[in-house]
Amino acid sequence: LVVTGPNSPNAGEVLALTNDGTSAGSGILAASISGKLADTLLAPSGKSLQELQTALDDENPHAERGFALPKVKVKLACGVEHLKDKGRDVVGYLPPVNGSDEYVLVGAHFDHLGRGGNGSLGHSGEEKEIHPGADDNASGTAWVMELAASLAQERAEHPEKFKRGVIFACWSGEEIGLIGSAAFAEHPPVPLKNIVAYVNADMVGRMRDNKLTVQGVGSSHVWRKMIEKRNVAAGFDLALQDDPYLPTDVTSLYVKNVPVLNFFTGAHEDYHRPTDTADKLNYEGLERITKFAQQI
Repeated sequence: LVVTGPNSPNAGEVLALTNDGTSAGSGILAASISGKLADTLLAPSGKSLQELQTALDDENPHAERGFALPKVKVKLACGVEHLKDKGRDVVGYLPPVNGSDEYVLVGAHFDHLGRGGNGSLGHSGEEKEIHPGADDNASGTAWVMELAASLAQERAEHPEKFKRGVIFACWSGEEIGLIGSAAFAEHPPVPLKNIVAYVNADMVGRMRDNKLTVQGVGSSHVWRKMIEKRNVAAGFDLALQDDPYLPTDVTSLYVKNVPVLNFFTGAHEDYHRPTDTADKLNYEGLERITKFAQQI
């Protein structure tokens, strides 16, 4: 039971209901209650919400952080409405040559926030404006399309280089919980054991000071050496991060034991706002990142 404490803004008020906006479920019922009801529940213990919150706010090391409520029974009913809709992943591939059945998967999410909603970080007055998502993630979508076109051309000219096939995917539903990539991972068009790696781009259009972050490097022992070798020619100021559990589509594949990489040029003040527009993209940087990814 969640209560807005007497020392907090909107003290004692019941929180408004909102759309959760994810596909996750903890299995734990939750409800907002009023300050008056909270004090009623606390009364048999001789404690008050004011005292408890004040002690916590003051960082009192002796503040009570958990205790039983004597002589209290609560009956709770919660209703959850599951909103269902359809999304579309867009998937294409270059088949392997010489009888191989292995693939590298290349992808990025193409959905964004439309006119905002729960995921928007828009400032006052921006709430219902169109969120164009130029960096998040039109930049990644363009990266996938350009890799598909350039690798198709290279394969036509030098088929002997392609010991594996390449699958290209543009995911739907990333912003509400990695829905599209998770669906692919559950129902892949080829066995997942045949996908040797997944390479993703999420927000790669705002490179500054030649800095590029590559994440998920710890998912395979071959990544670090391969990336550093290719960067000799590319010349980025690289930040390599090991953790493959990321708030983007690589997580859907990594939990299925597929090695992953994610390219990222960093957060900025236009993230999830209507101001994430195409005129702010670093197109030269995006081209360099795409060529770097193609070499990897």
